[in-house]
Amino acid sequence: MTENELEAEEVRRALGERKNARGFRLFSKSAAALAVQYAKKRLSAGASAREVAGELGLIGWTLQRWLQREQRGDIKPTSSFVRLEVRPAAVQAAVVRGPCGVWVEGLGVEGIAALMRSLSCSG
Repeated sequence: MTENELEAEEVRRALGERKNARGFRLFSKSAAALAVQYAKKRLSAGASAREVAGELGLIGWTLQRWLQREQRGDIKPTSSFVRLEVRPAAVQAAVVRGPCGVWVEGLGVEGIAALMRSLSCSG
């Protein structure tokens, strides 16, 4: 991957996939600021706004709106990119109540699935 592709991936992760009740994506101010910083860098290198929006998984007008807000001073630029290490979330102990009164605690998802498959309640 090129440096631009790595940066675009970091910004895409920061933008996330959160959605509101109507199905529209939600973005934090810090994620929007990162996207604007990346877009300004790419635009100064000759990329089109449409290309940059595509790299970030955004609709073009969203990026254009953020760029306009940044010019007005509504979006504060971030100081720099911060590399993050993404780790899987720690699995909490699950409690599962299954058929025939089976109660399982303390196993991970895979362990619970294997146990439930192995149990036969046809008694």
